[in-house]
Amino acid sequence: MDVLHRDVAARNCLLTADLTLKVADFGLATSGSYFYMKNAEKLPTRYLSPETLSIFVFGQVSDCFAYGNLIYEIFSGGMMPYEEYKSADARDKILTGELNNLEETRAPPALRSFVENNLWTYMMRDRTDMNTTVDFIKGLYKDHRKAEGEPKTVTADTEASHGNEEGELNKKDVSTKLRRRKPVSRAEIMEDICPTQEETAAND
Repeated sequence: MDVLHRDVAARNCLLTADLTLKVADFGLATSGSYFYMKNAEKLPTRYLSPETLSIFVFGQVSDCFAYGNLIYEIFSGGMMPYEEYKSADARDKILTGELNNLEETRAPPALRSFVENNLWTYMMRDRTDMNTTVDFIKGLYKDHRKAEGEPKTVTADTEASHGNEEGELNKKDVSTKLRRRKPVSRAEIMEDICPTQEETAAND
């Protein structure tokens, strides 16, 4: 099924009773695998890919870019992309290739590397498609479950070390809670994106 969601974000996801995540809110979705904006639309600037902000194009890999932002939201405890910046500043950072810092989240190293090198690539042609992304995440999850099931030898030293690690994690949890911003409305996130805005400004 060729559908461009165009607004992949944590706020548009739902959880079923068995905690299966479902992408929802298809209000901006279009059919097909490619879409070129011709008219002004209200869009979530800080979630958009470089190609959408620069040449007003959406492709399937544009949703993949936004999916990287969703991963950032999940593992940062609900932080929005470019949380501390206004939309205009976030737009500039996206267009100059300045990424959100996944090192400050709880995302596993392998997942951080995958997002930065495969989902947040500047050029569309270099970005990994969703099928490959799903296969990677399934493999990562399988490896994680396997590691969890392995027998662990506990000694006094490892137990003490584990206690210290838990303490550090608790500190991080507190830090994350302090950084998390109050809920924002959809109206605060969406702003007018016009394909002809540069031309209009030039004519003025």
